[in-house]
Amino acid sequence: MNWYLNPGRKSTPSTPENTVRFVGNSNNIVYPDWENDLVVVVRWIKGGRANSATTGSALDDFLGRVVTAMKK
Repeated sequence: MNWYLNPGRKSTPSTPENTVRFVGNSNNIVYPDWENDLVVVVRWIKGGRANSATTGSALDDFLGRVVTAMKK
């Protein structure tokens, strides 16, 4: 698995800056979020890889929904 930071919230703008994500084969993604006390695991999500043309757009949308739901 490769891991990616979120400096300046550029990678996933819907999540806190101090989050990271681990991306493995076939877009297996582990997203630990210490600020919101979450660990999210997703598979085969479009745009999950850091080097894809749609860098994290589907992943950011999904994680944004999860983070928003946790704040309620």
